[in-house]
Amino acid sequence: MRLGRWGLLLLLAVAGAGLGAAEPVGFQAAFVAFQRLAQQQVGTPDRVEAQFAALESDDPLRRPLYAAYRAATQTLRGRDSWWPWEKLRQTEAGLNGLEKAMAQLTPEHDRLLLRAVPVSLETRLLAVSTFLAVPEFFHRRERGRLWLQQGLALPLLQQSPPAFQAHWHFQAAELARQEGDVARERAELLRVLGLAPEVDVERAARLRLKVLG
Repeated sequence: MRLGRWGLLLLLAVAGAGLGAAEPVGFQAAFVAFQRLAQQQVGTPDRVEAQFAALESDDPLRRPLYAAYRAATQTLRGRDSWWPWEKLRQTEAGLNGLEKAMAQLTPEHDRLLLRAVPVSLETRLLAVSTFLAVPEFFHRRERGRLWLQQGLALPLLQQSPPAFQAHWHFQAAELARQEGDVARERAELLRVLGLAPEVDVERAARLRLKVLG
C-alpha cells in the first residue's frame, strides 16, 4: 500500500496573511514554519509541533486551533515518513488529533478571533483541508465533506474576511474535483476569484481553471 505525497491543499487552507488583527506572540513564526513544512521547503515536524504546543500553553483560549495545527503537522510527518507503516501510523494519529480539536470547539470560539477570523472557522477549515487532502484509504472524505458543507452554511463565514471565505470555496472546488464534477468545480473556482484577488488561493484557482479550459 502506497501513501501519496499529497500537496499544497494543506498550505492553502488558511494562508491568511494581511487579514489584520493582533496575533499571539509566536503564532506567525509557527504558521510560517507550518507553511514551509506543508510545501516541503524546509523545517522539521518536531519543531513545528513544539511551536504550536507552546502556543497551547501560552494562549489556552485558542487551544483547539493550535491543537489542530499540531495534529495537521503530524499528518505531514506521516506524509514524509520513509516507512509505509510509519506513514500510516503518523497520519492516522494526526487525523484523530484533528477530530479531537474539532470536539473542543465551543460557542466561545465563534467569538474569539485570530487574524480577524473566528478560531472555530479556522480550526474547521484546517480539518476540512486535511481530510480532503489525505489519500482516500484513510476514509476521511465523507467527514471532510460534511464539515465543509456545514461551514459553508454558517452565517459566521459570510461575516468573515472575503480572502478567508475564498479558502473555503477553494476546498469546495477541490471536493468537486475529487468527485469529477467539473461544472461545480469551475463555479467554486470562479467564486474564489471574486472573493480573493491577488492572494495565493486566487492564483491557485486561476491555474486550475486553465487546466479545466
